[in-house]
Amino acid sequence: MGRIIVPIKQHLQDPLYKNAYFLMAREAATAVLGLVFWIVVARFYPPNEVGLAATLISAMGLLIVFSKLGLGFGLMRYLAKEEDKKGMINTCLTISGPFSFLLAIIFVAGLGFWSPALVFVQKDLAILLLFIILTPIYSILTLQGNAFVGMRSAKFSFTQATILSTLRIPLPIALVSFGVLGIFCSWGISLCVALIIASFLFLPRVVAKYYPAPTIKKTIVNDMMHFSAGNYVVEIFEWAPGFLLPVIIVNVMSAEMGAYFYMAWAIALLLFSIPRSITTSLLAEGSHSPGRFRRDVIRAIRFTVILIIPAIGVILILGDKLLLLFGSEYSQNGLRLLWILALSGIPVAITASYATIKRVQLKISSIIPIFAFIAIGTLGLSYILMVNMGLLGIGIAWIAIQITAAAAVGWLVIRKEKWLTV
Repeated sequence: MGRIIVPIKQHLQDPLYKNAYFLMAREAATAVLGLVFWIVVARFYPPNEVGLAATLISAMGLLIVFSKLGLGFGLMRYLAKEEDKKGMINTCLTISGPFSFLLAIIFVAGLGFWSPALVFVQKDLAILLLFIILTPIYSILTLQGNAFVGMRSAKFSFTQATILSTLRIPLPIALVSFGVLGIFCSWGISLCVALIIASFLFLPRVVAKYYPAPTIKKTIVNDMMHFSAGNYVVEIFEWAPGFLLPVIIVNVMSAEMGAYFYMAWAIALLLFSIPRSITTSLLAEGSHSPGRFRRDVIRAIRFTVILIIPAIGVILILGDKLLLLFGSEYSQNGLRLLWILALSGIPVAITASYATIKRVQLKISSIIPIFAFIAIGTLGLSYILMVNMGLLGIGIAWIAIQITAAAAVGWLVIRKEKWLTV
């Protein structure tokens, strides 16, 4: 018995695997509980309200990416070795919070230009104020999660995400009479509670004597800026398809189609969280122990393959049943899209692994063209194909671009960088 238990304990105590498991647990909790939230919403709200709320939340997510300025990666890469950890965290929060507030105001003011389907927000004072207030809260919350990862304390990030996702589940039922506002308000209440818990309970346990306070440390900003600036560009391109596609679908097709896409995408994100969690843990380990990085890369890739292939099989077999949880119309309209998204898991994992290696090597400029191609190619080809093929066209565009990007990465690794000859 001891021969079995000892290797398991060693495996679980290894920082690479330990943090990867907590990050995957966080992503799984967020995705699964998020799906439960949307199942509740889909059962109590009509598809057009679901689509509009999902689009509003996606738009907020994109603003968060813009507002972070790449500082999340800076925290994961530099926080562990920074003497003034409290100053670094608070500096990042102080920069990102107000900037996200400004972006939210600009976004709402220009809705008539970039998303006519969401112009109703300008006429609904409650939703408008909530959107502007919640955007900086969401931004700060995500940076706190990055700080936990940087300190190799992903368990707190997992707990934070679980609290956040659990709190919002029953709220839509109580607020059903408010329509889109009820869905959005449910999301916002949970964000506020999670922010308070992380700020005053979790972070002080990770960083000694921590307390939130407006802070700007110029030396910290200067040290992180080059690394964060490159990652800022990459992060925008990396997240743009997932956040912009719901907005495009609602404006080009319909709010109902936006809802069908969003649920299929939410399930696919659970699959994509496998390589994302493992590579995030790899980034933290590469920052802590650069001498073991090559070995950790091999272990991370092997770990990803072991987990993602069975996960793809599960989605291919049970995808229709998963979508039926939202309603028969979600399964009828989103199943083929979900199958294609699942099959893209392998190329997604390839590009994610390569990107993390370059981040640890501080060669950010080499991955910007890859993610720019993925974002621009996916959005452009999806727009062309969805007109005649609907959601299936978006799936075809997504996997075609992902396979092309993964092939380019393979060529770089084998022919240009000659990893196999090392």
